[in-house]
Amino acid sequence: MAILFSLIGSGALFLAAIFSHFVTIGKRGRSIALHFAAGVVFAAVSRELLPKVMQFHQPIDLSIGFAFGVIVMLLVGLMAKRLEKGSSMGMLTAVGVDLWIDGILIGVAFLAGRQSGILVAISLAFCALFLGLSVSASLKSKKASRSTRIGAPLILALLLPFGVFCGTSILSILPEKFFIGTLAFGIAALLYLVTEELLAEAHQVPETPRITVMFFAGFLLVLLI
Repeated sequence: MAILFSLIGSGALFLAAIFSHFVTIGKRGRSIALHFAAGVVFAAVSRELLPKVMQFHQPIDLSIGFAFGVIVMLLVGLMAKRLEKGSSMGMLTAVGVDLWIDGILIGVAFLAGRQSGILVAISLAFCALFLGLSVSASLKSKKASRSTRIGAPLILALLLPFGVFCGTSILSILPEKFFIGTLAFGIAALLYLVTEELLAEAHQVPETPRITVMFFAGFLLVLLI
């Protein structure tokens, strides 16, 4: 089930990469869309994952899982920045790691419940879509071959379900007592995604009320689903 829903994000990434060959989205349009995606992911965490964690009074497990999530995402972020400064292969590797982590997070969300997993999978599909646009724009600027501009997004798209497979395989062998810590890890990782990736990139253009309101529109959409 988790792998099936992760294919939504895979499809969004690949189609966005192909679509960007014909249409260029400006920085303002990207900022609007990134605000909306950030609101969707933040709402999915608030509505689905946080209530499940708060049902259990296990502050030690929660603290350890949350801290581990923050540390892992900080390390992944530092590694991604170093790779992106290098060649095209470094950039693609950074995006691949990001997608693999997103796949693991989808697996963690499905651990909390089917509805939680579906919402997080749909939320991260928006993130995958923007990664597809970024990859395509980067390869275009570096004058990559046509086969690379099509093949690279296709390979990257497959890393999302692969991450789900890795995540669910690991989670299935963990003792039940790690449930709260695992959910706390997922919450920390998704909050990092919102604040340090989606919104950080979205704020590269001047803020306007119309752009800002898209964050709340994304949040409201999840509340209404």
